[in-house]
Amino acid sequence: MGLTAEKDAKVRTRIFAKLEQNQDVTLQQVSDECERIVKLRHNTEKIEHKEHTTTVPYHPRSNGQVEHFVDIFKRALRKSNKEVTDEVTLLQFLRVYQVTPNLNTPGANSPAELMFARKVKSVFDKLLPGKKRKSARDDIAKLFKVVGKVYMRAYKNGKQI
Repeated sequence: MGLTAEKDAKVRTRIFAKLEQNQDVTLQQVSDECERIVKLRHNTEKIEHKEHTTTVPYHPRSNGQVEHFVDIFKRALRKSNKEVTDEVTLLQFLRVYQVTPNLNTPGANSPAELMFARKVKSVFDKLLPGKKRKSARDDIAKLFKVVGKVYMRAYKNGKQI
C-alpha cells in the first residue's frame, strides 16, 4: 500500500494542525514540483491559508537536505524490524530523527530544537550521566563527639528491637 498525494495531504494536515495548535507559528510547506502534489496543495491552500513553496526537482542546492533525509529514511526502513507495522516504524524513525543534531541547521541543532526553541528530552538523555542530585541529608554534618549523645535504632529480621 503506497502513499498517495491524498493520504499525504491528510497526514500533513493532521501533523501541522497539532503543531500550530501548540505553537504561535505558521509552518511553511516546501516540496518539489510534483504535479499531483502541487495541484492538491493548491486546492488546500485556499482553504487553510497556508504558504506552499516549490523548488526545482533534483537540484542539490534546494533539495540537498531533503535528499539527505530520504537517504537516511530509506536506510532506516531497510534496518527496521519486519514484525512491526510501517506506521510504527515511521513513528520510531521520526522520534529519533527529531532529536538528532544536524550539522546543516543553524547552530547544529536538532529539528525539534529549531521548531520548539528549546531542547527536547529524549530517550538518549537518560543514557548520559546526569547531574548528581543534592539531597537535604548531604548538608547535615556527620560529626559525633566522643562523649555526646547518639540516637540509634536497632533492627533484627526487619523488626525494631
